[in-house]
Amino acid sequence: MSYSITLCVPRFIYFPLLPLLIEPIQIIYIFEGAKSNLITIPRLPITVDYCRLTDHVPTLALLNADTGLLPSKTENIPEAMITEIDGKIIFSHWGQLVWNQCKNDFLSQELQDFPRIAYKDTFRKDYKNISEANDKVDLQEKLAKVSGLLEESNGDTAYLKSDGGLLYEVYQNQGGIAHFRITQGIRVSCTASGGVLTLRRYGKEPDVNKNP
Repeated sequence: MSYSITLCVPRFIYFPLLPLLIEPIQIIYIFEGAKSNLITIPRLPITVDYCRLTDHVPTLALLNADTGLLPSKTENIPEAMITEIDGKIIFSHWGQLVWNQCKNDFLSQELQDFPRIAYKDTFRKDYKNISEANDKVDLQEKLAKVSGLLEESNGDTAYLKSDGGLLYEVYQNQGGIAHFRITQGIRVSCTASGGVLTLRRYGKEPDVNKNP
């Protein structure tokens, strides 16, 4: 009686992903014969080397915000994490799963540099004063969404105004300063110029409105 060894992996995992994997995957022994049985070695946990993604956090956050990126913008992203539809790059099923596992660790740390987003020192100070990791994640996910909309519109803030989740609005009599919503009761103030949104303040809505 002869036998063969087969690697059994989830259908959405394929070999370009292997450089990210640390632990082995499930092995099944298939015995050939009329009444052959399968002998399965218990599945070992798959561990992903998230450190390989550190330099790509802004791009991955944009993909998570449903921003369709040109292939040239994602050349260094692991091939298994992305797929192309109609000339735009989006997350693959596996890429979305990997990002969901690591995004909180990445987005709760340093303030990321997103396209068409700039930060005043006052905003950076407000960011450093955020005590809850989840609040930092919520903020940076919303900044990725804003960045993606600006990228897709070539910097046109009208796209921000039309998004019901952002509630982008220009203050009256404040020299062109605007604001948008992060979560219920939390706002960011900003100014727009040359297709770039410069963020000024972050905080509770009454505090930002009082001193935008």
